[in-house]
Amino acid sequence: MMIRSVFIMTVGLFLFSALFFGSPAAAGDFENLSGEALQAYNASDYAKALEKGREALDAARKSDNRQAVAVVLWFLGGVHSDLGEYGKALGYYEEALAIQREIGNKNAVATVLAKMGTAYQELGRYDEALRSHEEALSIRREAGNRQAISESLNEIGIVYSSLGRYEKALSRHQEALEIDREIGNRQGVGVDLAEIGIVYSYLAQYEKALG
Repeated sequence: MMIRSVFIMTVGLFLFSALFFGSPAAAGDFENLSGEALQAYNASDYAKALEKGREALDAARKSDNRQAVAVVLWFLGGVHSDLGEYGKALGYYEEALAIQREIGNKNAVATVLAKMGTAYQELGRYDEALRSHEEALSIRREAGNRQAISESLNEIGIVYSSLGRYEKALSRHQEALEIDREIGNRQGVGVDLAEIGIVYSYLAQYEKALG
């Protein structure tokens, strides 16, 4: 199933990035191009989203706006992920990650790492997926973002299930469940319980899977 991996916060990131352009004209060009890219994406016109995204990327590079470059790279990676083009997505994510590390934006580093982990998993590159998700988890634990911690734990659990390491998978999903219950994240609790049920079904423990 295709999962839309570019979120509404991209709008805010594009607008925030525009603040760092050297001139109002350059900022306006970037806002227009990035806005067209997002509109195309929301209309599921992925070809146009990629075209306008690449134009926005060129505008950001010409202005040497590193934050904007990283955000557009992340956006382009997300579009390619939605198209199932995970190898191409990783190319954009890797460049975005390098820039965010240079900038020192730890939250963005964790977000990109999580996206890379999912792409690696889809390509069957499970060791790389684990490394990416584990690093994202470490950053999120340090930041204390409990919902993001839960999301990383679930992603790690899914990778362990893909590797047939079901006890480790259960441990991660159960920790995610504990966190989501504590913070009152009802949607997260539903996801956690579903993932736990899937692992129990792999273990042929069907009563627990249904419980």
